Amino acid sequence: MHEAIGAQARRTDRIERHYGLDWLRIGAFALLIPYHVGMYFAPGGWVVHAGERVEWIDFPLAMIRPWRLCLLFLVSGYASRALLGKLASPAAFARARSERLLLPLIFGTAIIVAPQTWVRAAQAGYPGSLWQFLLHDRWTAMLSGRWSLVEHLWFVDYLWVYTMALVAAMLWLPARTKAWLAAQAARLASGWRVLMVPLALVVLGRLSILFLIPQGGNVLTDWHGHLSYIPPFLFGFALAGTPALWPALARIVRPAIAITIACAVVLWWAEAAWPEGTMPGHLTAMLILAASAAMGWTMPLILVAVAERWLKRDHPLRAPAAEAVFPFYLLHQTIIVWVGWEIRPLGLPFAIAYPLLLAVTLAACFAFYLAGREIAWLRPWIGLSPASASASERVKRAQFLTRGS
Repeated sequence: MHEAIGAQARRTDRIERHYGLDWLRIGAFALLIPYHVGMYFAPGGWVVHAGERVEWIDFPLAMIRPWRLCLLFLVSGYASRALLGKLASPAAFARARSERLLLPLIFGTAIIVAPQTWVRAAQAGYPGSLWQFLLHDRWTAMLSGRWSLVEHLWFVDYLWVYTMALVAAMLWLPARTKAWLAAQAARLASGWRVLMVPLALVVLGRLSILFLIPQGGNVLTDWHGHLSYIPPFLFGFALAGTPALWPALARIVRPAIAITIACAVVLWWAEAAWPEGTMPGHLTAMLILAASAAMGWTMPLILVAVAERWLKRDHPLRAPAAEAVFPFYLLHQTIIVWVGWEIRPLGLPFAIAYPLLLAVTLAACFAFYLAGREIAWLRPWIGLSPASASASERVKRAQFLTRGS
């Protein structure tokens, strides 16, 4: 068994870094900030809202919501396969991914998300200030079960669970089963299978539990989320080790765009016909869910094909941007929620409040990243590689910044 695992690792050790997927990861994480600032003004449920809701903002948000996280899970799956090829064993891979994911999850849960819980508690009637909450009441509130313990960091939670399940499969699945799975991945390269087969499975899977299991929850109960996120994660893993899938992706771009446009029409129609607080009938709800689930598959495929064709090149800014996205992700929602709560009584119009909230969030995230990267012991806790491992990247940044001076 261990020899087979070693052979599997050796087969993946030549996977090169895909700069196009790096740019997609940077773009997807960067999109989270304007997206979540938009959620502050949107009519739907979120942590906190502006005093005056902006009805039209739900339309652009509806075009992003179905696929943004599916894309991140796909890119994470690819990165997992590439990292596996660099390490000696699945056990070493599990240790590396646990350090990379669990330390920021622990730090974020213990330190970063507390102001979000305070805002939730304040909306429920908590009378104390943020500082009183942090000093005396935060753990009681955070462990009460009334609100999410991890808030927006659930993505890291899910990704770690999926990664450990993948490691377990690599360790314990028989070699014959793994060979069969690899063959099924290769079969997706034929015709439009890479588009249509997973799309059908995801849509049918989501529809089968629509009226049986509520959406949302946590990593133990969120079956709608798992049916949406596990397929792109596994596809990203397969994509890194199945070169035949790349031309297949290029081949299905046009039909994928057509399906995406059809889904967008359905979702925009739903936003217009059923504003927040109203419910469509069962058949209409099934159509809306099918459109959302389908877009969650088609749009990442389109973007990966675009990245392969147009973005597969390096740039001096790629490495620092790729490094910065994890600290930005950790902090951004807390800043949006906290500052949004503080400026809410001012009643600022959207044209002022949106750019203000966006600018403050970006500035805070930049400051957090720039300060955190210089503190050696803090780096792993905010999603950065250890200081020694990042020295070459700092040299590259310095060379870029001083070039031509």
